[in-house]
Amino acid sequence: MCNLSEGIYEHGHHDGKIEGKIEGKTEQAVSTIFAAMKKFNISMDDAFEIFTENLAPSEKEEVAKQMKRKLDLH
Repeated sequence: MCNLSEGIYEHGHHDGKIEGKIEGKTEQAVSTIFAAMKKFNISMDDAFEIFTENLAPSEKEEVAKQMKRKLDLH
């Protein structure tokens, strides 16, 4: 493999690992939010604020998208 293609491969591999970590983190947040809503009888907005307060804005946006997808399936 030439140096250019090796660099492109490594960059893509690294980006994929980061995306996977973010996806796992947001899936866990979604599950936690829905569990808290049920267990503590709190609103989705309150649970979202509590469990996403330490996430970056882009991560919060991804959690919100996943929550919407999950709600649309039910």
